[in-house]
Amino acid sequence: MRMNFGPDDEDAYFARRDELIAEFVAARPDVPDAGPEATLLLDWKWGYDDGDLATWTTRHLKVFLLDWCPRKVMMSARDAPPMFEALRAFLAFLATSGQLSRRSSSSGSLDAELRKNLTPFVKALGDSRKFGMGKSLLSAMGAS
Repeated sequence: MRMNFGPDDEDAYFARRDELIAEFVAARPDVPDAGPEATLLLDWKWGYDDGDLATWTTRHLKVFLLDWCPRKVMMSARDAPPMFEALRAFLAFLATSGQLSRRSSSSGSLDAELRKNLTPFVKALGDSRKFGMGKSLLSAMGAS
């Protein structure tokens, strides 16, 4: 199955993303509501990174969690642990289903990266210096 998409491959990307999420949700019914979290990760990879849905490194996770999410994602601290469990399950699913490329960090390294970044992620989500323009505006409106 195709796992690499460029910016002009929108229809093909969305079709493959939806197939991949359906496979994941079917394989991991024990992780409730994990589909939206995995979708967010895949959409970031296609829209903001390299579009290679099969290649995941610890650097990818750091950028997603500690740079992009704090700029773009509105989330409470209590929602972070379930998100991390969903991401851990999704990356493990890619590995066990043979859809994680050899260029990826090991499944264990990816899992360890997620485990070690939960607290920094929560702190970054609340750090207004890291917010993007849209998140800053929404946060200001919510505070007033």
